[in-house]
Amino acid sequence: MTIQRVLVLSFALATLGFGVMAAVYWWRSSALDVPLLPAPDASISDAPEQHHLTTSVNLDALFMAGLEAAALNRTAAGLTAIAALLGAITTVIGAF
Repeated sequence: MTIQRVLVLSFALATLGFGVMAAVYWWRSSALDVPLLPAPDASISDAPEQHHLTTSVNLDALFMAGLEAAALNRTAAGLTAIAALLGAITTVIGAF
């Protein structure tokens, strides 16, 4: 096996590895759970403060989930960029 073939195979496997890692991060980003809160026991006219608190907690949970999704997406994007670069290097080496 020539050096060129070893290099092509190595870069191709690295591309595959980074691509799979990126896909795992994209999947984890899309599968985040936002905790659901039970509805207040009182009606809004009886205890408006309970309804306001429930809304605030839900917004906080959504905000935190959004931050977690953004961090996972950022990692996935970096891994995808590395996979694309390795794929391009594989193509260039294989062309010669």
